[in-house]
Amino acid sequence: MRKMKRKVAKLSGFHLSPNEEALLIKEEHERRRRLRIKQVREQERFIAVQIREKVKQCRNEQLERLATELKAEWQMAQGEKTKCLEKLYLSSLKTVGEGHRQAQENEPDLKMQSIRVAVNREKAEKRHREALMELKHQREKDHEAQTRHIKTRKKVLLIEKQRAMTIAHLPPPPPNPFADLEVPKYPTVKMYDIDSFSATHYHLPEPCVNKEITTKQISAQLIAEKEEKRLEELNQEADVERHEQLEKARLRGSHALQLVHLTQDKERLLKELEQMQLADLTRRRQAVAQMPRQLFEPPYRRVEVKEDRQREMEIAFEDMYAEGKKIKGDVVLRLEPEPLPTSSVEMQDDDLNLSVEPEEFQEDHSAKGGRDESEMQHFKKAEGNRILEM
Repeated sequence: MRKMKRKVAKLSGFHLSPNEEALLIKEEHERRRRLRIKQVREQERFIAVQIREKVKQCRNEQLERLATELKAEWQMAQGEKTKCLEKLYLSSLKTVGEGHRQAQENEPDLKMQSIRVAVNREKAEKRHREALMELKHQREKDHEAQTRHIKTRKKVLLIEKQRAMTIAHLPPPPPNPFADLEVPKYPTVKMYDIDSFSATHYHLPEPCVNKEITTKQISAQLIAEKEEKRLEELNQEADVERHEQLEKARLRGSHALQLVHLTQDKERLLKELEQMQLADLTRRRQAVAQMPRQLFEPPYRRVEVKEDRQREMEIAFEDMYAEGKKIKGDVVLRLEPEPLPTSSVEMQDDDLNLSVEPEEFQEDHSAKGGRDESEMQHFKKAEGNRILEM
């Protein structure tokens, strides 16, 4: 480097600055580096060409070796194939006419053939019958499977009709308190300015949309995750709703069953009460039949019976009185008056005084009146009980 500097100094006649020397040194380094890189690349290119030639030569050699091996194998296979064909040809030449000889030696037995045909026909008929039976069973199963939903639907309709009948017999639900409410209807107003409808109960007939100025693109992955979460929530809500519907249906069914049981219990209770009422009525009738008839007769009827008895006694006395004297007509008119016995003043008895009633008569009369009143009250009670029983 010092020699080069001296040469440059001698040639040019002036000295280089340190920056110029550094620049010249840097340029020389760059030139030599590029030259070395060029030489290395040419060497690499020459080596790559040599490697490619070697690889190509090896590949050609392997291809030639493989071709010779395949050709040798094919020739061997073709030779073996020709040998096999020759053997087959020679064997077929030897067996020419053997079929005719065997046909002549083995004549067919017609009886055995007929017996074998009959046996085969019977077996075929048996298999045919079995196949028909199996086909019939299969068709019946298919028909039952096809009509199963119809039968199920009919059964469900019958159950639903019964449930509807039970529900129809239920008392009507209470009226809706909001059904009679009248919602005021406001007249529509013609739109002139949108800003004037900022606070009003009138609705705009046409949609009003403001264009969005600041738009922001949302990530598709986030939208997909949100949609997946939304679908999962919807599925969960659908499952919950289905479970709720099943639970409500079960509750409705249990409630309807309870109502049916209550109606059955009510009918059974009414029948038992009716039987008990009939038994009590028969017992009351038997008790009433065992009572004396005089309890049910009113007082005026007893008076009439007493008067009839008194009249019968009078008639019997008149007949007995008129029997010895042979009197015809009214006996009272034919009676002969007899003188009364004379009585002294000292022998006046209170029993003959008609102005004073005896004490026994008064007691009998009061006792008779009390008995008549008690019989009247008992008759009223009996009449009231008989009216209740009726």
